[in-house]
Amino acid sequence: AIKLQSWYEYEYDWLKVVAELRRRLGVNILIALDVVPDFEENDMNRLKVGAPELKLGGKQLYLDSSYDDEREDYRDDIAEKLHTYFPDMGERWAKEVAQQVLDIEKNLAKGLPDNSKLTLPQMTRQRFVSELKSAYGNYVDLNRYLTIVVNQTIYSKVYETPDEYFSNLVEVIRDTPKLLIANYTMWRVLEHLDFAGEINTPNNDNWCVRKINSFLPSQLQNMFNRNYNNILMVNE
Repeated sequence: AIKLQSWYEYEYDWLKVVAELRRRLGVNILIALDVVPDFEENDMNRLKVGAPELKLGGKQLYLDSSYDDEREDYRDDIAEKLHTYFPDMGERWAKEVAQQVLDIEKNLAKGLPDNSKLTLPQMTRQRFVSELKSAYGNYVDLNRYLTIVVNQTIYSKVYETPDEYFSNLVEVIRDTPKLLIANYTMWRVLEHLDFAGEINTPNNDNWCVRKINSFLPSQLQNMFNRNYNNILMVNE
């Protein structure tokens, strides 16, 4: 969908876009942010930044030649969905963007660990956000990303995992045209918001309520406070 003349590549601030999408929709694009229990102190939580989950899974599925068929099926599935979402753009455009998505994820996968059996603590390091800023600079400004998402400066240490991911992400951002990054971001949001496969699954009571609470927690809380701000309703 990003082929409009009003879209200017040099103005595209990819980090601000993915940070705002993480804050508003809870979708991890290029950078993943989670809250996890501290590895040493169970009663304490810590922010974890690192690699988002890629659709195919681990490094081998993206880079080993033995998985060519799986990658082709994945690319074709993306193209089919894009053509459904944007029929006016044509099949050729859908196939081009699908290939872009696969290529970017293949490059992202290069920063994943070779050994899929490593535990989380084994592939994690703990650093201050200022250290992350020094390590990855403006290409991947994690200090700015975290400030946008959580709306405050983080002074405590955070977990970084896997430990080679951001070094690789710097190269991906540096070497990938912004139009491709924008198309990839668009696709990940569409994928995140495509609930067709979830709605009719068994034991799915209150699905809509859970989704609204997941995507719009602050808005839902404000609406509740405005309309039902009495102690009886709060308790219920």
